[in-house]
Amino acid sequence: MSLRAAGPEDAAVIAAMEQAAFADPWTPESVRGALWAPEYRIYVAETAPACGSLYCGMTCGQAPAAVGYLIGRIVAGEAELMRVACDQSCRRQGIGGALLDLFVKEAAEAGAQEMFLEVRAGNVPAQQLYRKKGFVQAGIRKNYYRHPQEDALVLQRHLGGADEAEDPFAPVRIS
Repeated sequence: MSLRAAGPEDAAVIAAMEQAAFADPWTPESVRGALWAPEYRIYVAETAPACGSLYCGMTCGQAPAAVGYLIGRIVAGEAELMRVACDQSCRRQGIGGALLDLFVKEAAEAGAQEMFLEVRAGNVPAQQLYRKKGFVQAGIRKNYYRHPQEDALVLQRHLGGADEAEDPFAPVRIS
C-alpha cells in the first residue's frame, strides 16, 4: 500500500467510495472543489502490488487501485478531519490509521495546534481507531447525522504544532 496526495483524476473514485461508505456522500463536484482549495488535504491509499503478493484482491502486474482516502482541512491553527473511508474489502487492515497518521503529521507540520472530527455515536470501530490515535471526546452534537438520525461525538486531539511534527504521537507532559 502507498499513500499519496490526491489529484483531480481521483475525484470520481473518491466519490464512488463516498457513495459506498456514507449515507450523505460528497459528489464528484464537491471532491473536485476541495482538491482545488488550498486549505484542504486529500490523500489516497492505493495498492502497490509486488510480485507474489496479494492485497485486497490485487496481484502482481495489475495497476495500483485506490482502496481508501482521507479529506481534511487546516485553517487558522486547527485541523479538521472531514472524511476517511476504505473500500469495504480492505477495512480493518490499517489503511484508515495510516491515512490519519499522515494527516496528523502534515497538520502538525503546518502549525495546527488541535485536530477535531465528528463521528457517529454508533460507529464504535471508528471511535476505537480515533482513541487509539490519541483523540478524546470534547462534546456531542445532538441529531447531527441524518439517514439515520444520530448524535455525533466531537473528538479532539492536541497536536502541538511544528514542535510535534517529528513525532505526532509523542506523549504530552502535564506539569
